[in-house]
Amino acid sequence: MKGYEVMYVLDPKYSEEGLEDKQERLKSIIENEGGEVQAVDEWGKKRLAYVIEGFSEAVYLLIEFTCAPDEVDGISERSNVEEGVLRYQVFKNDKVEETVTSE
Repeated sequence: MKGYEVMYVLDPKYSEEGLEDKQERLKSIIENEGGEVQAVDEWGKKRLAYVIEGFSEAVYLLIEFTCAPDEVDGISERSNVEEGVLRYQVFKNDKVEETVTSE
């Protein structure tokens, strides 16, 4: 299992309500694909550098997780169709603690 992080840029409506539900939904995407969430960091609402889908502000959410490299594509595909996600990007992060599997 390797360490990764995914940065989500979310619809700004989640700053007022529903952010906890959206966090749980995004965490479940990772867990359902075989990943293990290590940390969730809510950055709050920030001004965007350019307008995305009519929004000039968005809520930023960073999730650190571990998973097998072949599971990242599934997480990416499910994140791509998730309602309220304006943009996302998955990065490899060697600082995220890797879990040891016994094989």
